[in-house]
Amino acid sequence: MKFSEKTITRIKRHPLDAYWSAFRTSLENGSFRTMKQLGTIIPITQLTIIMRLNYNTLAKRLLDPSRFTVSDLKRLAHASKVKPEELLKFILKETSQKP
Repeated sequence: MKFSEKTITRIKRHPLDAYWSAFRTSLENGSFRTMKQLGTIIPITQLTIIMRLNYNTLAKRLLDPSRFTVSDLKRLAHASKVKPEELLKFILKETSQKP
């Protein structure tokens, strides 16, 4: 997935490697339990840039992960260096637990 030069410049200005590393680690060790937590690990403004979503849309998708599209998952996987299958598996697990 390719980002525009403007997006790459914005991302470079704010080094997110520590945030993404924390996200990957918490996803792997099981301490990451809901997609809502993503906004507490990674600054929401950076998520909106990377995911190419406006704030309200992203907030709705974090509250109800079943709203994530395949494109959203691919962007998140690319940015976090996590396999899209792992994210999908996590979201399916989270959505199956809700009544």
